[in-house]
Amino acid sequence: MVTGDGLWMRQPDGSVHAIAFTDVVGVEMQGPGRVVYGRDNCFLPVLPDLFAGIGPAVAAIDTAVPAQLRFPASAFRSAD
Repeated sequence: MVTGDGLWMRQPDGSVHAIAFTDVVGVEMQGPGRVVYGRDNCFLPVLPDLFAGIGPAVAAIDTAVPAQLRFPASAFRSAD
């Protein structure tokens, strides 16, 4: 879920992970999706493979996070 203050996600085990927009240190742009990285080593994927209808969430992230913190996904993929 994306709000005006940040985003959060509830895991299947019931735990909740949250990143305030003021704590974002980077946003990886993966095509139509985003992976948001927070100051506390937390990251939250906002990807079409995981969630349907992510357009409004991606727009909110792109509006709230300064452009200098957004970067394209790397083409590097580990052999592991």
